[in-house]
Amino acid sequence: MTDKNLPVKQPKRANLSATHEYAASERADDLLPVIAALKEQLAERDQTIAALQQYTDRLRVLHQIDQALLAVQSPEDIAQTALGLMAHLVPCQWTSVSLFDFEVGEAILLAANLHEIPYTQLAKVTALDQFGQLDDLRQGQPLVEDITALDQLHWLDQALVTNGMFSRIQAPLISRDQLIGCLTLAADTPGVFSVEHSAIAEEMATQLALALDNAQLYTETQRRSKGLAALNKAGRAITSILELETVLEQIMAEVRILLEAEGASILLHDPNGDELFFATVIAPDAKMLTGMRLPLTKGIAGWVMQEKQSVLVDDVQHDPRFYDRVDTVTGMVTQSLLAVPLIYKDNAIGVIEVINKAGEKFRQHDLKMLEALTSSAAIAIANARLYKDLQDRMKTLQETQQQLIQSEKMAALGRLIASITHEINNPLQSVQTCLTLSREELEGEQRPAKMDRYLEIVETEIERVSTIVGRMRDFYRPAANQGLQRVNLHEVLESVLELSGKQLQHSQINVERRWLTDLPAIEANPDHLKQVFLNLLLNAVDAMPEGGTLQLKTAQARLGPGNNQPARPGIRLEFKDSGLGMTAETMSHLFEPFFTTKPHGSGLGLCISYGIIEAHHGQIRVTSQRNVGTTFYIFLPLEQPV
Repeated sequence: MTDKNLPVKQPKRANLSATHEYAASERADDLLPVIAALKEQLAERDQTIAALQQYTDRLRVLHQIDQALLAVQSPEDIAQTALGLMAHLVPCQWTSVSLFDFEVGEAILLAANLHEIPYTQLAKVTALDQFGQLDDLRQGQPLVEDITALDQLHWLDQALVTNGMFSRIQAPLISRDQLIGCLTLAADTPGVFSVEHSAIAEEMATQLALALDNAQLYTETQRRSKGLAALNKAGRAITSILELETVLEQIMAEVRILLEAEGASILLHDPNGDELFFATVIAPDAKMLTGMRLPLTKGIAGWVMQEKQSVLVDDVQHDPRFYDRVDTVTGMVTQSLLAVPLIYKDNAIGVIEVINKAGEKFRQHDLKMLEALTSSAAIAIANARLYKDLQDRMKTLQETQQQLIQSEKMAALGRLIASITHEINNPLQSVQTCLTLSREELEGEQRPAKMDRYLEIVETEIERVSTIVGRMRDFYRPAANQGLQRVNLHEVLESVLELSGKQLQHSQINVERRWLTDLPAIEANPDHLKQVFLNLLLNAVDAMPEGGTLQLKTAQARLGPGNNQPARPGIRLEFKDSGLGMTAETMSHLFEPFFTTKPHGSGLGLCISYGIIEAHHGQIRVTSQRNVGTTFYIFLPLEQPV
């Protein structure tokens, strides 16, 4: 019998089941507090991790806002960056940032997201009083509200309700103790926002306000720098020009660029009437306005002109001073405008108007910029007007001077009439005698030799008369080219002596010529110099009623500095007579207009001569001694200054 066939005895088991169950139950009861504690620790750990994660997210968002601050991005970029991160910190479906412009009374929507997608169906700008709860926001605390419980829905609230939002947080953006905007978070679940969410929104708003204010300061600094540079450029440009039309056009171009305006115009005051007229206009299809006149009692420009006050009008259609005739004529629609008076020496001389700023309203800094430019513009316009008036006066003076020169030339020729008449009368008498003898010869023997002789005499005497008349005509009539040309002074002097030869002969005056050999030619107007020389020669004749000697001398000389010209090479001419001479009192008035010591003189001869020499950048002087004689010195440069 093998072992495997042996019966196996099973040992008796003790009844331990109840005992084990009791012990396990006792141990489980002991572990329950431990497990509960572990669960609590795990929950606290999860909460701590979640809090740390949330805090990390907050720090990350704040850091990114700080980065935006350091990058000095545009306000729109900063707002969009912040909104893109906001939904990760607060359970919201709507995020938006608005800026408040209290100067113009506007709320500007910088950015808005719905379900983290940019929302573009809301107007970017609205009236500030349509935003709502500004006084509450000024207190500096976030507002957590149920939108459906509000008594009145404002601009932004209506958009929130339309898009299914129920709750919102509005955190004020405060910078330098001033309310500058609002951060809005909204959710599609009522009562979802906690105190912690409000604290997060407040913290985000603080950083966001700092970043936006910094961006605005940077933008303002850039704008002012650009504006000052433009003002400096415009000031230099308009004050360096003297032509009125060019000045006006330059001012308008700079104004339009500086203020980014649709149109600009300068209206000047007509001193002959109570009117303003459009001196220049820069605007689409508005050129027909140039020259158009407006009564001072009409329009904002008229009011500005009369009151000497600048104005900024946001909506001209609601301003009772607005005169719509200009819009009617041009077809333009004026919405807003700046108008600044042009003040020169406390007098209003006109008005600058600028209309319709591109994309936005005019602001006070635009008005101040225009006022700064206008102060320079008024001076430039006044200077240009004075310059134009001076040009007109100079033109009139030159025309009058030319007329006086011609008049005096005629008067000088008139003084020669007696001797010239005698000079012409002698050959005419010879002609008359020969004609009488010819007639007698024809009636008598008709001898050819006699007839030929008489005709030769007639021909000779007629040529003599023709020569005299030609000299007079050439002297009276201005040269074909009255401009400057190379002139030989000896030839000019000889032509004057030839013209007045008989006068000198009859007055028993001997002429001594002391010409410089190889006298250089000068640049001058020969016709005008003839007038001067003839006047001096005839004055010398009058100064020697009993006859005498007239000495004419030419020499090279160096003109001293004068007439804004340095010392320069030239020619000196002397007219020296042996006449009666003059007193010191007479010499002190010698070149004054209408001063004369002659009973029949005009008193213009020496005055005009002085002006002619001055116009040639020369000098004329005189010395005299009673009963000895008078000497006139004329200095003329070889070349006229450019």
